[in-house]
Amino acid sequence: MTAFDQAWGLVKMPYHGTTEELARKIMIDGLKPHLSQFKSGHWPFEGRWGWATDSLDEAREYAKHTEEGKKGAVIHISDDFKPHQKLRRSKVTSDGHLHSMYDRIVPPEYLRWIERGIDMEEME
Repeated sequence: MTAFDQAWGLVKMPYHGTTEELARKIMIDGLKPHLSQFKSGHWPFEGRWGWATDSLDEAREYAKHTEEGKKGAVIHISDDFKPHQKLRRSKVTSDGHLHSMYDRIVPPEYLRWIERGIDMEEME
């Protein structure tokens, strides 16, 4: 893989924002689906999903909304691991970004930790 291929892969989606602590676990165990943020009745999205966004800025926002005193992190998911489905979220809730939904574990070999140490105060 060339340097260009690596750079191109990083500018493409998807990204997952989380805490550094959880990012460490994700890099070992993979990104696991969890109970969806959608409430019941929002078929077909209820259930267990792993989420990612095509927006690096939005992933950073998720990362900075960590518990007080914890740092955030952003993980890039390789485009080689295909999501179950893609969903364009509302402009009101996420500026209309495209989100990838994973119904199975994204293995660590498809993940790359690209940012760490995101501080809530620094991001304001």
